[in-house]
Amino acid sequence: MTPTLNSEYENYGLTSKTYDNTRIPLGLKIILGSFAQHPNITLKNQRLLDAGCGTASFLNEIADKFKNVVGLDANSGMLDQARDKFSDVSNVSLTEGRLPKLPFPADSFDAVMTNQVVHHLDTYPPYSNLNNFTAEAYRVLAPGGSLVIHTSSKEQVCNSYWFGWIIPEAKERMAKRYAPLTNVVSMLENKGFEDADVTVPLDAMYDLDVYLNPKGPFDPKWRACDSMFALATKEELEHGLKRLKDACDDGSIEDVMDSAEKWRLRSGQSTFISVRKP
Repeated sequence: MTPTLNSEYENYGLTSKTYDNTRIPLGLKIILGSFAQHPNITLKNQRLLDAGCGTASFLNEIADKFKNVVGLDANSGMLDQARDKFSDVSNVSLTEGRLPKLPFPADSFDAVMTNQVVHHLDTYPPYSNLNNFTAEAYRVLAPGGSLVIHTSSKEQVCNSYWFGWIIPEAKERMAKRYAPLTNVVSMLENKGFEDADVTVPLDAMYDLDVYLNPKGPFDPKWRACDSMFALATKEELEHGLKRLKDACDDGSIEDVMDSAEKWRLRSGQSTFISVRKP
C-alpha cells in the first residue's frame, strides 16, 4: 500500500504512524480466491510475497493462511509498523527493498500481490517501471502461481474519492500516474501471464466513519490517508481547504460527498487484476 521507490511527494516515514487509522485491507476475498486457484498447491502450502507491503495491514489479515510470507517495502517507518504486527509470528519475514526490482531468485513464490502501489512507480506513460515490475513478478513466481495487482482506473481516481474535489489539480496529477487497466493487462500478457481477470469491489478503501467526515481534511493526520494530498502545492491546499470550509458552512459539501459516494457504489474506488503464470 505504500511506494517502494523513495516517493518524491510523500513522507511515508511520518505517514506510517497513522496510516492504519484510516485505510482498510480491501478485497481480501478477491485476493485469496485468486491464490486458491493454484492448480497444484493449496493456500496453506504456498509462499506469498507482498510487494510494497507498507504497514502490512493486508498481510496481518491473511499471513496465517500461507506456509511462508515475505513483505517487501522501501520505507523503514512502514516496516517498523509492520514488524510490530508480527513480533510473535514465525512464518513472516519483512525485507527492505525497492520496486520494480524484486530481490529474490526465480520461482521463489507461489503467490504475489501488490496493493495500491504501482501508481507510485511512474509519473506518466509509458509506465516503464510498472512494465519492469510485471517482468520481475513473472520471474519470481513459480509455474502455476498467481499475481494480483490492486490498483485503480483513472476514472475511479477522478470520480470516486470525494476529497478530490478539494484539490482538483492534484487529483489530475494523481490520475496520470495510474496506467490504464487495458495497458496493465497487456503488459502482463506480454510477459507470458494467462487467465487475466478484472474485479471491481464496491466497498471503500477507508474506514467510512473516518472517510465520510467532511471536516477530516482540515487535520493533517486525516490527509495522510491518501497521497493525493501530497501532490497538492501549498497554495492549492490552502485554497482547497478554504473552499471546503465554505462548503461545510453552507451545507453544499453534502452534495459533493453524495455524488462521489454514488459513483463509488456504482463503479468502485479500486480494481483488482489477477493473472496466472502457466
